Amino acid sequence: MGALFRVQWKSFLRRFSRPARSQKPGRNKKPRSKGFVLGLWIFLALWLELVMFIFWFAMFPLLEMGYDWLFFSLAGLAALALAVIGSAFLTQATLYDAKDNELLLAMPIPPWRILLVRMLTLLLYTLMFVAGILLPACVVSVILTGFRFWQPAVWLLLILALTLFAQALCCVLGWFLRQLLLRLKNKAVASLFGMVLFFVVYFAAYNGMMQGIADIGAHAEDLSAALGSFAPAVVIGRAFCGDILCILAVLLVSCALFAAVVWFLAKTFFASLEPKRRAAAAKPEKRDERERSAVNALARRERQRFLRSPSYLTNLGFGLVLLPAVPIAALIFRGNILGVLEQPEVAAILSPYVAPICAVLLGFILCTTPLTAPSVSLEGKTLWLLRSLPVSGRDVIRGKMRFHFRFTAPLAALSALALALILGCGPINALLLAVFAVSLCAVIGYFGMAFGLRFARFDWTNESWPCKQSGGVTASILGGYALLILLVGVFFLLTLALSLPAAVSLAVCDVLLLLLAFFGYRLVYGWGVGVFESF
Repeated sequence: MGALFRVQWKSFLRRFSRPARSQKPGRNKKPRSKGFVLGLWIFLALWLELVMFIFWFAMFPLLEMGYDWLFFSLAGLAALALAVIGSAFLTQATLYDAKDNELLLAMPIPPWRILLVRMLTLLLYTLMFVAGILLPACVVSVILTGFRFWQPAVWLLLILALTLFAQALCCVLGWFLRQLLLRLKNKAVASLFGMVLFFVVYFAAYNGMMQGIADIGAHAEDLSAALGSFAPAVVIGRAFCGDILCILAVLLVSCALFAAVVWFLAKTFFASLEPKRRAAAAKPEKRDERERSAVNALARRERQRFLRSPSYLTNLGFGLVLLPAVPIAALIFRGNILGVLEQPEVAAILSPYVAPICAVLLGFILCTTPLTAPSVSLEGKTLWLLRSLPVSGRDVIRGKMRFHFRFTAPLAALSALALALILGCGPINALLLAVFAVSLCAVIGYFGMAFGLRFARFDWTNESWPCKQSGGVTASILGGYALLILLVGVFFLLTLALSLPAAVSLAVCDVLLLLLAFFGYRLVYGWGVGVFESF
């Protein structure tokens, strides 16, 4: 049991201390020191504590009005919510997607012990979230209402109990996620959809929370009535206030639920790890037998990789979701936006600059979609298969570039035209905005490919590295932002210093982007082809 826990804990910590290896021999980086990892964790913990300390101090009207139970109810629910959100996916990956599951299950070790050891590691991670929320709330309560001798022991027991409760919920959600992923054909699209849904819920909850804090004192009675009908919230709040029956209820329910979840998962652990292959075998995959040129076939290959790789699609495809979301949001709030723009004091300043503002907004989104930046590194150890095909390096790069243009350029042009028409920019500004979006797509694609070739590495062990941490992706995104800031400076220089119309200044920016795209084209199909063929 102890040996299993030590191995699991070391594996968990290794994720934060092991960097990716270098592609060049003799250039492997040393693992990050224990001091660096410990310092990073301490910094994150202090930052979280400071933020939560300020947050709970903003809730002081509840304590002054005598709503101590409501204060701790909100703290307990917030701790549970953050712990579940922060640990659910890690729980699913640790329990069901661990690489040594089959090896451990082949040993004479009961499944419940394997689960318990993995969950002990997860419990420490979940405890960080629960304690990180509740400890500042407890300190604020002591500062404002005074200290009582029973509070440290009771609060410690309750924090541990809520950690067990939160981890039990994470295990249940992890089990459901496992069942869902086994039945999904395209996990990458599901991962992207989940991320979009998470951001929508997060910003909606954040907006509601900020509005609630602004006038917490005025709505304390309404909030008390709302949470008063939710028994678990009342029990948690009164337990932190010292109610013995509520303390016992929290301890018993948390321990019982955690034990029941461990028992259930131990009984279903073997079945949950078996892949669902029978349905796939009974239903053979349909193949597209149409003839294609070599470049189109390579572009289709890139498209399939993009749509089937969760790391690739989630990290670089989020901007493709935001592009159509911007004109949709503009259409929904069109009345409010036009109402602001039609005000005399605003119209005199912003009316000529609506199209340039839209260009900057779309530009920042497009800078997050350098689809070509990780495409070379993603070949990994299978690069030799691609190089063994009867195609030239130029055709391979053309296929990757064609894939990038097919996914970004039409969507960017349609979003730009729709946004310009919704906001009434006029036909000339709409055309200039569409040219800006398409030419920026070309610049990002060509220079993303150039950076990807320059910083190519093929010895990664996880697809998330070339999609998130590679030098090509980092240089492409930061370079795109720098280019956009430079274009904003050029626009204001032409508009304010030389007194040129906004449409003329935007047209100049379009010409600069087209020239830069042409330079990127010559760079990629000249220098870039030679670099690729040297791999």
